[in-house]
Amino acid sequence: MPSALIKKIAIYKFRGFKKTKLSELRRVNLIGGTNNIGKTVLLEALLLNCAPTVQNVNLLKILRGFDREHDKEYPEYTWDNFFFNQQKQEPISIVCTYDDEREITLSINCDESKEDFESYPEEDNLTDLISVSNFETSLKSTLYFNYLIDGKNYPALALISHAKGITPASNTLKQIPIQVSYMPSSYQRTNSSLAKEYGKAEKRNKAELVLKALQIVDSSIEEIKTSVMGGIHLEVKCQNGHFMPLSLFGDAIKKVTDIVLNLINNNSSILLIDEIENGIHHTVQEAFWEFIFKLATEFEVQIFATSHSAEMIKAFENVCLISAHNGAYFELRRNPRTGNIVGTIHEPDVLDYELKYNKAYRGE
Repeated sequence: MPSALIKKIAIYKFRGFKKTKLSELRRVNLIGGTNNIGKTVLLEALLLNCAPTVQNVNLLKILRGFDREHDKEYPEYTWDNFFFNQQKQEPISIVCTYDDEREITLSINCDESKEDFESYPEEDNLTDLISVSNFETSLKSTLYFNYLIDGKNYPALALISHAKGITPASNTLKQIPIQVSYMPSSYQRTNSSLAKEYGKAEKRNKAELVLKALQIVDSSIEEIKTSVMGGIHLEVKCQNGHFMPLSLFGDAIKKVTDIVLNLINNNSSILLIDEIENGIHHTVQEAFWEFIFKLATEFEVQIFATSHSAEMIKAFENVCLISAHNGAYFELRRNPRTGNIVGTIHEPDVLDYELKYNKAYRGE
């Protein structure tokens, strides 16, 4: 049975989104728009809806440049930047609707009333971090994540921010609704992590797909292998050359390796890619998209990617138009009347017309 796809997402009061909806989502979705319009925020909302974990919350804080020492000194401000206009009294809501009619709503609430914290000092995971005697004075703010699925509420996570850091007060989420991987624009996997993922692909007899992808980017590449000399890592060999560590190659080689490994090792999942064009030369982008569509379909992965690049969007449009793949381009822009960010789908034939006649399609 094919895995379900997210067909709609509605985001309320999250970061810069007051009220934003995207409909008619496809297998592969490319999101464009001007700077600071919310492309990355859209990916963050999807990540939290699919997997509201301690690790992902911490990741989003780190990627936004917020350090733990600041949270310890000012714990009452820890969660401000998750909320629209930093208004913590107004809860966040992220709603994903799937093509099998499931609707999964994640609500995020901030609570700073002391009454809600009275029982927490007895929890085992707090005793090493904070004493009962100073708990009330040092505790400042709690962030609650709750699911609403089929009319039933499911507490997922509660995080306490206090003078000694951030502590999970509860983590009742036993299983996330769907597996999700996030590839931020400013972050790359370590060499050892890529090598371990490649090992998984080898066990599944799918490692040759990594080589095929790399050959799209650089046709001179002949082989790829795992090496343990100097620590586990991947090595690549080009024509008439020697095996060289993958880390010595350009950003495109590392990024494409990471994308393909995410696709082939995570069946029936969601892959979020910020600024997918980084490092990938425009001459190979169309072949790259063709390969990505093929893998996404084969492994039933739904992709959400962002891009600033007109060339990357054009390559995407060509593949969708010529090959009739299940993909769509979405433009994020601000409604001049309401100020809300809106997401507009541009079907391949419409996008083709806009590209040919230099019409606005990236929030211009």
